Amino acid sequence: MSEDGSMSEGGPRQGRPGPMRIYLVRHGDAEPAAAGAADAGRRLTAKGRRQSARVGAALRVLDDVPALVLTSPLPRARQTAELAVVAMADKRRRPPIRVLDRLAPGAYAGDVLDAIPTGTRSVMLVGHQPALGALVGALIGGLHAPPIDLSKASLACLEAPGAPRPGAAALQYLVRRSVIAAIAGNA
Repeated sequence: MSEDGSMSEGGPRQGRPGPMRIYLVRHGDAEPAAAGAADAGRRLTAKGRRQSARVGAALRVLDDVPALVLTSPLPRARQTAELAVVAMADKRRRPPIRVLDRLAPGAYAGDVLDAIPTGTRSVMLVGHQPALGALVGALIGGLHAPPIDLSKASLACLEAPGAPRPGAAALQYLVRRSVIAAIAGNA
């Protein structure tokens, strides 16, 4: 097994899978939608870029760096993921970033959970409201649980006993921008 808990090339892990940490990050502050323009093309503002870097810096201070980052294909989420990863770890420890189309706006929690790769100890999902809030609610209370409100550039951390499934995770922490900024200030 590799350091990040992923499966080795020699085959699947032996025994019972360990717990999985799931980090959920809503993208940072984005440009307003221009009249007649598609929402999908919106990018982060300068403020949103700072917020996104602070998420990564806070995870570095907490020594809580995920093994893999999955992001929505939209530019504002991809930028958030990229800036957070650069701030969270040096080049040797930076987790890979992969685009997951199922994290696009309108995502259904069950579909996102099905797409999370097994065999990793921790994953960060970067996306949009209300889908991310619904995903937090589903992980804690099941697919029909009420959503959790995630403000822009906020961070939720959950832990599941194995592969993530509805109702099986416990909330470890939920931090808003102001707390993230305070933690990142110690970086």
